[in-house]
Amino acid sequence: TRLREATETREEMVLGEGEARRFYELQISPVRDRRGRMIGWALTLRDLTRRREMELILEDRERFLRSLYEILGTALESPDLPSMLQVLADRLGAIIGADGCFITQWDERSGQPIPMAAYGPLREIYPTLRAPPGEVTATESALRASRPLPIEDVFNTPYLSPRISAQFPTRSLLALPLIAGGKWLGALLIAYNTPHRFTSEEIARGEIMARIVALAIAKA
Repeated sequence: TRLREATETREEMVLGEGEARRFYELQISPVRDRRGRMIGWALTLRDLTRRREMELILEDRERFLRSLYEILGTALESPDLPSMLQVLADRLGAIIGADGCFITQWDERSGQPIPMAAYGPLREIYPTLRAPPGEVTATESALRASRPLPIEDVFNTPYLSPRISAQFPTRSLLALPLIAGGKWLGALLIAYNTPHRFTSEEIARGEIMARIVALAIAKA
């Protein structure tokens, strides 16, 4: 249609789907002879895929950050700490699409994590759980490492005891330390019930979420 109309145009096209999707800029220009008669067209196709993918990633990240600050505002309106942490677990678990999202606090006196809130089927039972003294927990492992711990197989890791792993449907876990002002506050645990390979983008978003939770706990 564009060629028949013989008009100059520039537009963006999307070809393919999924991983094969490509973005192009198509420019069509009429070619004329010395007398001004149109004798053909010049078609220029530019591959914009990398630029468009970066733009989409930035747009998605901006939406994600806006959602986080809305969640923080809602959580800080909660009447007490347990209620606030439950709001954070519910809302964070929903926006990242994980099977579970768990928040623990760290008890300095006992040197033990205290399960506080959970998103998912263990929402009610999680705050009642306790680990025996000396047992390896994802919370303490993340706090000692002071960095995110992506655990692709919870049954094959030095960061979590097999006994604890067996109590949950979780198969892959991202453990994020909650630290503010050098003080151990706890951990944010993002769980998947099927094997999951964590991408650098997921880990980066997890770190942002952990900072939001740590800020909320510090304020509370």
